[in-house]
Amino acid sequence: MINYADVIAALVAVALFLAFFYGPWQGIMVDYARQISFEERDAVFDLAASGKLDFNSHDYRVIRDAFNNLIRFAHEMSWTRLVLHGHAGSTKKVSDVHLAVDRIENPETRQKVTKHLQRARYALLIMVGAKSLLLAPSIGLAMAVSWCMGKTRTLFRKLDAAYGESMQCEAEGA
Repeated sequence: MINYADVIAALVAVALFLAFFYGPWQGIMVDYARQISFEERDAVFDLAASGKLDFNSHDYRVIRDAFNNLIRFAHEMSWTRLVLHGHAGSTKKVSDVHLAVDRIENPETRQKVTKHLQRARYALLIMVGAKSLLLAPSIGLAMAVSWCMGKTRTLFRKLDAAYGESMQCEAEGA
């Protein structure tokens, strides 16, 4: 015999979970990605404030705008949009920020700016995975396994290599 109280309780639990996942959780993930991006943009600002980058240079403005685009675009980012844009073969193969970073003369400063951009994109990649009911469990499992194996950095580098430039180009076009 079916216990209807258990069925109703399960349905209510699933409904509450879905309401949380597609309600506040989406905003929390976007806020997380934006917060990390703000912090990384501030770190690049600090590099410029210390004289390692020129505030008035075109390259600094492109780099700052790249962070601003990631911040502004975060709420529109989804895994389907990222994958489709990445595989659609956009006409723009290299983002403007990539070219601007390559033009930084000091190798140490170039490396720091690259790391700050990567961290912001990593946050957006985490956000994209965590916002998807389909991807969140599998990405969580992949992260746990890669963390146990000590391969988390390698995993993020591969994801950034596969989708980071595509994400940056998509944000520039948004």
